[in-house]
Amino acid sequence: VILAAGIIAVAQKHWKIQEAAYVSILVLLLCSPVVHPWYVGWLAALLPLAFAWSGGIFVAAASLTSVTVVQYQTTGLWTLSPWILVLEYVPVVVLFLLELRKNRRISHDIR
Repeated sequence: VILAAGIIAVAQKHWKIQEAAYVSILVLLLCSPVVHPWYVGWLAALLPLAFAWSGGIFVAAASLTSVTVVQYQTTGLWTLSPWILVLEYVPVVVLFLLELRKNRRISHDIR
């Protein structure tokens, strides 16, 4: 439902194509049940065209999941700590919402 709402919101906005692609991919990744670090490469490819801090942080934070591999090698248990997920996703979602709010404020000031 969140993914559909995000894609509909992107379709209704009058954004440049690179900004619409960035937001669409970010929403898709945030709603996906599995995000391997290499999936975030699609977002990284768009950052030079439509830079946003939420994407930059997400690209950097994707490497936090490698803690799972280190834990597996040391303990033999393959588990992803909830704290890793919190550190990876909460800053991205907060920054993304702030960027959307700022973008909405700018578009209302133009009108």
